[in-house]
Amino acid sequence: MTKSALRGQLSPWTLPGLLRELHSDRRAGLLSLEQGEAKRALRFRDGRIVAAFTNVEGERLPERLVALGLVAEGDLEAALGVMRREAKTLADVLEDRGLVDRAGLERALAEQVRDILDGAFSPEPGTYHFQEQAPSGGEDVGHIATEDMILEAVRRITDPSAVRYALGETDRTLVLARGLRLEQLKLTAADGYFLSRVDGTLTGREVIEMLPLDADEAQRTLLGLLCAGIVELQGPVKATFKPADMATRASERALELGIAPPPSAAAGRPDERPAPARPSAAEATMEEEVAEESLAKAQFEMAEGRPTEAARILETVVDLVEGNMRCRVRRLLAEALLSDPRSEKRGEGQLHILVAESPGDVEAYFMLGSVYQRRGLRSRADTMFRHVLDLNPAHAGARAALESPAAEAPKPAKTASTGLWGRLLGR
Repeated sequence: MTKSALRGQLSPWTLPGLLRELHSDRRAGLLSLEQGEAKRALRFRDGRIVAAFTNVEGERLPERLVALGLVAEGDLEAALGVMRREAKTLADVLEDRGLVDRAGLERALAEQVRDILDGAFSPEPGTYHFQEQAPSGGEDVGHIATEDMILEAVRRITDPSAVRYALGETDRTLVLARGLRLEQLKLTAADGYFLSRVDGTLTGREVIEMLPLDADEAQRTLLGLLCAGIVELQGPVKATFKPADMATRASERALELGIAPPPSAAAGRPDERPAPARPSAAEATMEEEVAEESLAKAQFEMAEGRPTEAARILETVVDLVEGNMRCRVRRLLAEALLSDPRSEKRGEGQLHILVAESPGDVEAYFMLGSVYQRRGLRSRADTMFRHVLDLNPAHAGARAALESPAAEAPKPAKTASTGLWGRLLGR
C-alpha cells in the first residue's frame, strides 16, 4: 500500500483508524465509501473535510439545503439549471445569486457529513478507497469542524470490541495536541473529564483506569479524542508492571534511596528459575522496606511543605507493593497531590483508584467527601460521608460533616496523623 492510496473493508472496526490517519497526517484526496448500492465520498484537504458526495436519497446537498429551510425549492431548481449550463458548482451559483451565504452552506455540509458517517459506521459491510489528490477548491463547499464530526461518529460506535480494536496499544504517553482551540469544539462532559487528566506523564491506559467512568465509555472517549487529533500517544510503549520484576525494581529503588537491599532468596542458585506468578517472601519484604523508606521520606517532605516532591517519591513505589502497603502509599500520594491546586484532579483520581482497589478504606471515602465538600458539591460529599458511616458508624468526622451546614468544613475526631490532611482537618 502506497502513501497515495488506501483501500480495504469498511466497518466500524476499520473506519476510526482510517479517519484518524487522514486527519492526523493532513491528507488531501477523495475518500470513497461503497456499501451495496450506496456510494458516498468525502473530500479532504489538509486533513479536513471540505466537500461531500452521495447517491443516497435524502443525503444529497440540495435536499439538505431545502430541509434546513436555507433555500426554497423553486430557487434551488433555478440554481441547478444554471449550474448545469455554466459548469459551475452549486455552492458558487447559490452564493452568486445571493440565495445562501457561506455559513448556511457549511451548516448543510455538516449535516450531510453526519449522514454519510452514520451510514459508513453502520454494520452493513462495504469497501473504502482513498486516493491522494492535489488540493483544489473547485468542488469545495467550505470548511467544517472536522474534529466535531469525527467525535460524533465515534460516539455512535456501540460495539466495545470495535473500540478496543481501533484503539490498539494504549501503554504510551498521552499528550494534548498542539495548536488546538478546544473552546471551539463541541466536547462532552466525558471528553472534558478525560482531557483534565492528560498531563503529559500518564499513558492512555493509566488515564482510562483513573477515570470514574464505565470502562467502555472511557475507551470510546479516548478513541474519539485520538481520531479527532485532540490528543496523541507518543514515545515508546511503557511495559506494564509484572510481579516478576519486583526484585529488580526494588533493588534499583533501594540503591537510589541509599538502602542496602537484602539478598535475594534465589542467591547462589543461578540455575533455578524464579516463580513467574508471585514474588517470593524475601522480594515482598524488600518491596515493603523500600516502600516504608519512601513513605518516611514523603512524610518528611510533606512536613516541610514540599508536597510535589513527596508525590514524586511516592509515584515511584506505588505500583511496587500490594495490599495494605499499597493503600498507605496511595493514600499519602493522594494527600500530596490534593495539596497543590495544579494536581488536585490527579489526587482525586488516586482516591478513586484507592476505593476501587480497597472498597473498605474508610479514610479514602472521607477524603473524597472532604474534596467534594470544599467544591460545594454537597450531594456527592454527603454520599461519601454516609458511606464512611456505613463502614465505621463511630467515625466522628463523617457524622459531624453530615450534621454541619453546607458552608462548614468537616470536623473529624483527632487521631495521630502528621500529614497535611491531619493538620487541615484538625487531627
